[in-house]
Amino acid sequence: MTFRFLLMMSRHGKVRVAKWFESFTQAEKQRIIRDMMNLVLLRDPNWSNVVDYYNAVAGQRAASSKTNGVQPTVSDAVRLHTTGQYRDRLVYRRYAALYIILCIDAESLATGEANELLALDMIHLLVECLDRYFGNVCELDLIFNFPNVYQIIDDMFMAGEFQESSRDVILHSIRTSDSMAGQERDEKHRA
Repeated sequence: MTFRFLLMMSRHGKVRVAKWFESFTQAEKQRIIRDMMNLVLLRDPNWSNVVDYYNAVAGQRAASSKTNGVQPTVSDAVRLHTTGQYRDRLVYRRYAALYIILCIDAESLATGEANELLALDMIHLLVECLDRYFGNVCELDLIFNFPNVYQIIDDMFMAGEFQESSRDVILHSIRTSDSMAGQERDEKHRA
């Protein structure tokens, strides 16, 4: 199962953490974030935490590669949408005022290797790691300690693939990194 991106957004639509596993332009990132605000944040809390997402960015890239670099037309985008191609799937969970969103790519869905329940467990594992590391994690921890948050995410995911499932291994890695950084700080103060 491959992921396109992981977003952590407040319920007001402010992006707190964005991890992109594919290369997107700044305009594409802004479009995806706007789509997430419309698709996820406005959903009824009683609805499912899994929603199909027509990824227009991926559809436009594929259409332009099929047309040898010619800009795709609106009819190409409609055709891709109606044929069900490039339909990613969003899996998200809400924790207090924070939404965590994972996007499963269309290829994983087409090959049958996508597992939405596993993606929900990955989100929960991420929250457990953050909670154990920060001690009752809140939005301010994500904002002011973003390098540590990204390190935890990088320990869990590599190139859009789930890498590590052990909470203890992930926490040991970041605590080791923190202790090494503390030793460097102490050595600089002594000099």
